[in-house]
Amino acid sequence: MSHSERLLNAPATFRRLTGPMPSAFGRLAGELAEADRGARDRWAARPDRRRAAGTGRKPALPLADALLIYYRTDVPHTFLGFLFGIDDSAVCRSNADSNRCWPACSASRSGASN
Repeated sequence: MSHSERLLNAPATFRRLTGPMPSAFGRLAGELAEADRGARDRWAARPDRRRAAGTGRKPALPLADALLIYYRTDVPHTFLGFLFGIDDSAVCRSNADSNRCWPACSASRSGASN
């Protein structure tokens, strides 16, 4: 069970630690997962690839856990690494992965309202 799944099982605690309600977080995580798949597919399909698709470093955390880290950017990476049981450099990569997906997520929201 991931950290986000465990935390979602305690809605009051989830809200106190992160701010949004678990249902809102679930919707956002779903949108972000879709945007992440699109970003990864575009990255894998680029013509200047030097390695086969699917090779390289795998994410240290599930996307929902990375989103939890992104929500709390004031917390030092060292502490987040300790909390999630990963290296603090993986925290930095998780934030970078999340940042890459936000423009696509925002675009999907603005397109859905039209």
